[in-house]
Amino acid sequence: MPAASRSRESGRAGEARAEAAAIGELAALPAIQALPAQGVPAPEVLGIAMRVVSARIAQAAGDQAAAATLFAEAAAVQDTLPYMEPPFWYYPVHQSLGAALLAQGKPAEAEEAFRQALKRVPNNAWAAAGLLRAAEMRGDGEGAAVARAMLQKSWFGAQPPAVERL
Repeated sequence: MPAASRSRESGRAGEARAEAAAIGELAALPAIQALPAQGVPAPEVLGIAMRVVSARIAQAAGDQAAAATLFAEAAAVQDTLPYMEPPFWYYPVHQSLGAALLAQGKPAEAEEAFRQALKRVPNNAWAAAGLLRAAEMRGDGEGAAVARAMLQKSWFGAQPPAVERL
């Protein structure tokens, strides 16, 4: 990779790390810490955000194992959030965990993560695309057919969503 590209990427990673740190500082503010008493799980939501940003940094660095750990932590926190419309956190983090697990060559674990995402958001085309990729990696033709049908039902674009973008 050219030095200029590496520099831009490391500069962006540095900026992302600074954002994650800023989110952590915000979460520690007394006013934010007081919000759960009013029914707003702000520290938890900010904790999810901080972990997701950190996981994206790890992915960009090629460290899928660290990314999966951080996504799993974020998903575990998300699973504790009360039901709300709109939801306190905007997408099921389990789908990002699934993508990181696929990148590590762990399709069975990824499938479980995508299924957890579908429990939170049924008809989620992103999770269906992940299920399809996991089934294909495992050589599960029947599972792939079910996931493909789910994806066709929930995705309206010309190309299915790219699992790498989860």
